Formats: sequence, structure tokens, C-alpha cells
Amino acid sequence: MKRLKDLGFTLVCLHYERVAFAQPYIDHWIYANLKDWAQCQAKVKEFFNTHSKIRPHGVITFWEDYVVLTGVLAEALGLIGIPSSIAERIKNKYEFRTWCRQEGLPAPRSWRLARQDIIELKDTLPYPVVVKPVYGASSAFVIKVENPEELLRQVKVIEQIVDNYGLVSGFKNFDLFLEEYIQGEEVDIDILIQDGTMKYAAITDNNKTNEPYFVETGERAPSSLASQAQQDFLVMAERTLSRLGVGNGCFHFEAKMSPQGPVPIEINLRMGGGGVYLYN
Repeated sequence: MKRLKDLGFTLVCLHYERVAFAQPYIDHWIYANLKDWAQCQAKVKEFFNTHSKIRPHGVITFWEDYVVLTGVLAEALGLIGIPSSIAERIKNKYEFRTWCRQEGLPAPRSWRLARQDIIELKDTLPYPVVVKPVYGASSAFVIKVENPEELLRQVKVIEQIVDNYGLVSGFKNFDLFLEEYIQGEEVDIDILIQDGTMKYAAITDNNKTNEPYFVETGERAPSSLASQAQQDFLVMAERTLSRLGVGNGCFHFEAKMSPQGPVPIEINLRMGGGGVYLYN
């Protein structure tokens, strides 16, 4: 926000309340329920109708929960952005993997997880597998399980505690799914795409996590991977984003190097958190 302000932009912030840390940089606040997209669109349009001398140039978010809403608002204002339908496809981790396989792109095998599905699947899965929320963030409730008994136990634990997790208010739902565990180096790729062309990309190596959990323990930038491995990651990322139909945007693309080549893990439609801005 400070950098945008230094560049001379007028900043209008849509949020459900005024936030102290942002106050020095924000010129105008719009208050709305960020889960009510129709209300957000109406409030934003009302603001610009009332402030006719302020013309919107773009919509941006730094927060994972609101990447789809950002697309909705860009469409409503006729601005460049990631279409909300594409943002929704990427945000739903299970649907994103399904789409990748349909398009012939690499993706971990995955299974939608309902109570009856667990009973039917638990003895046939290729353990180890990873349990994940369909809509999630910060690696919360992502855990590796080694056998059917552990799977049943961990799913029960997640179902009992998920409602009390601080970030869960931003989840669209609490559904879980399973995916194949990919062995190999994990990286983050920070990407800028403009007019369908990758204008910038940088790879950061991730330190190994403390499995069975997947919360990041550290990163290394620039990447120390072999140049061919780095090139393979970049080709895979660009191909995936191109097939999705993304023409413009900032992406924090997470991937792993499997024995068969690079595999996308998830795509964040925003700048990465933590030290990502400083690395780049």
C-alpha cells in the first residue's frame, strides 16, 4: 500500500471496517460484507458514481480469501483482471486438479472426500496421501497420512476443530479432499503476466516442511536448482496459466518436481506472502 501511495495513486479500500495499519495510505474507505458480492459491487459502483472525479484504474488484493471477489469487481468496473470464473476454478483446489487432468496437464491424483467415500476408499488409496481443504489457505489442516486408520482419525480431528480456526471465516466451505503425495523439491514461482505474455518469473526454493504437516519452514532465493529444472518449472507454469486463459495478473505459483517432471500444487492469484515481495 505504501508503494502504491508513493507512486501517486489514490487508494480506495473495500473492507468491512477501517484498519489502523492501512490508514496512512488509504484515501477513501468503502464498507461492505466481503462475502456478499452483490453488496460489494453495489457499494463500489455507488462510490464511483458519487465521486465522479475519481476514475478506477485497477483492482488488487493481497489477501487469499478475496481473489475471486477481486475478479468480480474488475469485471463489474470493466477493468483488466483475472475473470471470476477462472479465479473460482483455480481457488477450488479439487476442481483445479480435475481441470488439469482433463486438459492433459500434470496434476496429483485426487479424490473428493465425503464420509461414505472415506469408508469405500480408505483401503484402496495409494498411501501416503494428503488431506486438504478444498478452499484453504496457509496450509491449515493439510496433513499427510500413511494408512487407513490414520486417515479416519485425522479427518475426524479436522471436522471437530475446523470451526474454531481463525482464518476459516474466509473459506467458501469446509469440504475436504485427498490427493496423491508428490515426493520431490517444492518451489514457489512468482509471475507477472501482461497481455498473455510472461513478463517476469522468479523461482524460490522451499525448505523441507516438518511432515506430516506442510507449513513452510523457510525459503531460499534465488533458486539453487539446476538451470534445466528451473526452465522446466517455468514452462509448466506458463503453459498452465495460458491454458487457463489468464491474460493479465500477478501469481504466486506453488509446484513440486516429481520423478515425471514438475507438477502444480496450487496457484495463488496475488503476490505471495511473507518475504516474497522483498525477495523479488
